[in-house]
Amino acid sequence: MLSCALLAYQLVPLHSSYLLLLIGLARTPETGIRRSSAWASLRPSIAVPPQVSV
Repeated sequence: MLSCALLAYQLVPLHSSYLLLLIGLARTPETGIRRSSAWASLRPSIAVPPQVSV
């Protein structure tokens, strides 16, 4: 209902919906692990989550 109201009552509905998406993206915490250097961040790593059981 919120998205329909946003599209119906905004002056520029397309731009305002993208603005809300960008704000939501900016507020989302980073889930990746920070590495010490740019080259270290390019090194691939593979891991299995501990919640997975065989």
